[in-house]
Amino acid sequence: MCPARFQFVLHRLLNPLFYFETDRVLNLKKNRSLSEKLRTNVTKKGESLNVLSLLTLTIFLNLLLTGCTPVNVSLNSEFGLSLGKSPSEEQTTNVPKISVTSQPLYINKANSEQISFAGTCENVTNIQIKISNSTTNNSIICNAGNWSASLDASTAYDGSVSFEFLDGPTSEILKTISLEKDTVPPVALLGTTIPAVNSNVMLSVSADSMTGVSNYSYKYGIATTTDCSVAAGYSAYFNSDDVTSSSLDGGDGNYKLCLIGKDAFENEQSYTSATVITWQLDTVAPVLTFLSATETQYINSSTQAAFSVAINCSESGRNVSFTATDKDELKITHDVACPAGGVASTTFVLNSLAEGPVIFRAYQEDLAGNTNLQTVLTPLKDATAPIFDSLTVSDGNYYSSVAQSPVVSWSTASDGIGSGVSEFQVGFGDSGTVPNIKNYFSVGTS
Repeated sequence: MCPARFQFVLHRLLNPLFYFETDRVLNLKKNRSLSEKLRTNVTKKGESLNVLSLLTLTIFLNLLLTGCTPVNVSLNSEFGLSLGKSPSEEQTTNVPKISVTSQPLYINKANSEQISFAGTCENVTNIQIKISNSTTNNSIICNAGNWSASLDASTAYDGSVSFEFLDGPTSEILKTISLEKDTVPPVALLGTTIPAVNSNVMLSVSADSMTGVSNYSYKYGIATTTDCSVAAGYSAYFNSDDVTSSSLDGGDGNYKLCLIGKDAFENEQSYTSATVITWQLDTVAPVLTFLSATETQYINSSTQAAFSVAINCSESGRNVSFTATDKDELKITHDVACPAGGVASTTFVLNSLAEGPVIFRAYQEDLAGNTNLQTVLTPLKDATAPIFDSLTVSDGNYYSSVAQSPVVSWSTASDGIGSGVSEFQVGFGDSGTVPNIKNYFSVGTS
């Protein structure tokens, strides 16, 4: 910058305007002032004008080179060369503008009535704000270069919501912001399966993300004492695809699971509308007890065609599967329902089973998946009669007297692989096959 005193000298030197005008123009001037007359006199002396003009321009250019405040030089069609302010010293128009430094990421149910914005402002005093699908206009003041607003967009439809910030006096749009709005809370659905009756003491929980749930929270307990509408007891939020496991320590009985979800817009399912799942935990196996059978030790030629077995069963309404298996693993199966009285029975035809041990079993599964396979009876099948080695009875072909009756004897019978000979019976008759005179009677084992 030039020294102030030097600027004053320069001003006084350059303030008079110097013009070079033709005599024709000078002749057209009427009522000229004293200064104009002076200029005319100087103009008439063309040589003096040229020297003074060159001197003036030389001083001006030297001042520019030494860093003094620049001046504007322009040619005027009427007055010639003029000096004034530079373009940088010309006053410019102040343009209103704002910036947004704080805004929400989206609009949800929790913030839709009070959406906070903040920012800076310049060359603006009053800011008008218009919200799409809303008839409410908002007006805020720019205070010391800053502004803030709390807006109600609850009447705007879900979807894209625009906010227009306008200069109050001119209604010029200074900025537009669009936010996505979603105010509908999600409904959490269980991602895992809990059967209505089951025996699993480990509870596995996850949420189905296909319903729009991004996070879930849950609690569980005995069905009669667990209140899903109360916040106490709920877990922290987990990602929807996270599987959490908990142990059911309350023993067998009825349980309740409470599940709530939260979506990507932070809308939360309320406790009062929580998803509720109930089920029965049953870890006790069915009880099967032998009750009766046609015979407990043997299956013979008379009973093999209709051999009955009965048991007591604890799970009424559930099927009981009876099986009879021989030594060769040939199996006969009968399925019967366990009635309300708790006694299940069936009758087998066992002719096809091999002789030897036969294993009778009963199997039942309850609603929870608990099972019991119980052996109820193990009789021996023997449907083959004993065999006598000789059909001849010694000394039995004649009759002497009552006092001298002959001794009647026979060879011992054999039973092969059967049950063995338990006793011998003797009968009399006039036929070789029917004891029509004297029925069979036991004579012991030999």
